Amino acid sequence: MAQPFIGCGSCSACRAGRSYRCSAVVTRASPELTGAYAEYTRVGVAETLRLPDNASFHAGALVEPLAVGLNAVKRAGLQAGDSVLVIGAGPVGLSVALWCRFFGARDVIVSDLVEARAVRCVEFGATAAVDAANEDVQTRFRQIAGRPPAVVFDCVGVPGSLQLSIDQAPADAHLVVVGLCMAQDAFFPAKAIVKELHITFAFVYSKADFQFVIDMLGSERIPVDALVTSVVGLDDFSNKFETMRTPGADLKVMLEPDSGINNL
Repeated sequence: MAQPFIGCGSCSACRAGRSYRCSAVVTRASPELTGAYAEYTRVGVAETLRLPDNASFHAGALVEPLAVGLNAVKRAGLQAGDSVLVIGAGPVGLSVALWCRFFGARDVIVSDLVEARAVRCVEFGATAAVDAANEDVQTRFRQIAGRPPAVVFDCVGVPGSLQLSIDQAPADAHLVVVGLCMAQDAFFPAKAIVKELHITFAFVYSKADFQFVIDMLGSERIPVDALVTSVVGLDDFSNKFETMRTPGADLKVMLEPDSGINNL
C-alpha cells in the first residue's frame, strides 16, 4: 500500500519520511496523478509499504485515516491518565479516540450531533459518548469524567467547529485541530487568549506513522474492523455517495468493484 503523494526522494523532507513537505511533491489532487477511483494509478517507491499477510484489504484501506489520528494524538502531547474530548465521531474522530486510549488516556469521550455515530465510539476505545444534539457537552463531560478535559480534538472541520472547540475547551487545555476545513472561517481570539489555550494544527502523517499503524494492524493490537460499515459495488456506488451527503450512521464505506457482479 502507498501514501497518497510522491516526493522527489532526495530532499531532507523526503529522507525524513515527510515527503508531503517536499517542494516537488505530487499529490492525488495534482493533474499528474489519477485519483484512487481510477483503474490504474501511480505510486512512489519511497512512499510504498508492505501490508502484512494477515491484514485484509479493508484494514489496509483504513491505514490512512488511522495515521491521521495517530499524528494528531502525537502532537497533542497526551499524558497517561489524561481526560480527552473528541468532537466529531467520523472515521478520523474515532481514530483519534482509538489512539488516545491506546496511549493511556483515562477518559476518552466523543461527542457528535448524530447519536448513531456517537454511540459507536465505544467500539474504538472511547469510554463514553455524548449526543451533542440533545445534551450540553461540557456538563455531560464533567458528569462522566469528574473533571474537564485536558485535551480537546476538533475532528469536524467545518466553518464554526474551531470556535465550538474553543468554547468547549477549559482554561489551559490543549486544543488540536484535525478536521480539514476547506472554507473560510473566523473565530474569536480573545476567548482562546483568556483561557490560555494551547492550539495545535495537525496535518496528515509521516511514513513512520503509516508504518506504525501497519505494524499494529499486523499484530492485531487495534480494533478496526467495525469502522467499515458498508461495502458496495459499482452499481450502488453513486447512490451511496448521494446518501452520504447527509450525515448518518455510516463510518467508512468500501467500494469493491466485483461486489454484485452476479447481477450483471
